[in-house]
Amino acid sequence: MAVARNEVRALYRALLLLPGGPLFPDPELSALYLRLGTDPDAMVLRAIGPVEREWIVFGSPHTFTLAAAHLALARTLHERLVTLPRSTVLGQVETGLTTLTFTTWPEIWWDGGIVSDANTFVHCVAAAEQLLLPARTVAAASLNLTRTFGRHAAVLLSTSRHDLAQRAQWCSDFYRLRSRLLHGEMAFDSLGDEERTLLDRRRELLAQLLLQAIFMIPKMPAGTAFPAALAEAFENAAAHERLFAGSPGNI
Repeated sequence: MAVARNEVRALYRALLLLPGGPLFPDPELSALYLRLGTDPDAMVLRAIGPVEREWIVFGSPHTFTLAAAHLALARTLHERLVTLPRSTVLGQVETGLTTLTFTTWPEIWWDGGIVSDANTFVHCVAAAEQLLLPARTVAAASLNLTRTFGRHAAVLLSTSRHDLAQRAQWCSDFYRLRSRLLHGEMAFDSLGDEERTLLDRRRELLAQLLLQAIFMIPKMPAGTAFPAALAEAFENAAAHERLFAGSPGNI
């Protein structure tokens, strides 16, 4: 049973990492979620729980078609996730994979409101931060976290270098918004179109970063910190190319 559970969990996580995929329900929840409405002018009631147990066995009316290329990528990702060393999974990508999972739960997003969006945004950026930034115990006191987050994320998003600086600035905007929300520098009702666009792409960014990391981290020399490799790749084109060797490239 433990082996089967690990296989299902790895497959589920692989599907969550696919570009443009839906919020696949977590098979470990073993339940469907349902929201019941009453009169349009009355309070909305929620019925969240085991509406239909074991949907993974009995099936679900909801379907989603994956392109052949994405199915092939899911198969490769599944194989990688099953065979990744435990130290790699727990130490560097587990937080991100767990975040992708629990942000699919309906209680996280059911109301579709700005507060829910901001909440999941902060969770996703925090998970990306753990992957991209050096540990506080080894980071220089003068390290600019916002700029470093942007640079390291930009390296992972594309093999191209002609717009690397622009990508880094865009990725820094995610961390900058995360900080403003956490520190109370921006009210939810003051978010403009640009900030709302960042909120909408929270899971997409995290999934793209994790997807590349899953291919890159296992092939790095022993003792090499992933953030250090990303810092070198930002400054050095050859290091950037080496990092992507054997990885999916631009997704």
